[in-house]
Amino acid sequence: MIKVNKLKKIENDLIKVINKKSKKKINLATNLIREEIVDSLFLIEIVSFLEKKHKVIIPTNKVSVEDFKSIGNLILLIKKITD
Repeated sequence: MIKVNKLKKIENDLIKVINKKSKKKINLATNLIREEIVDSLFLIEIVSFLEKKHKVIIPTNKVSVEDFKSIGNLILLIKKITD
């Protein structure tokens, strides 16, 4: 189980990483796909970032596009796979 302060750190890091790549400012609820902030290549970068920096392994057979719709959804996915 991942601790709340670790999730908050991941959340903040994701916002920073995505804001660096995007001209739009985002929050937890921003629809990253509809707003065309992320594409398939950037999703791979996000997964790689999570694995390298935070040691969170996201199994491809347990995710859907909906999980990458927002940072909030990503955090829920991380909670689900680490419980």
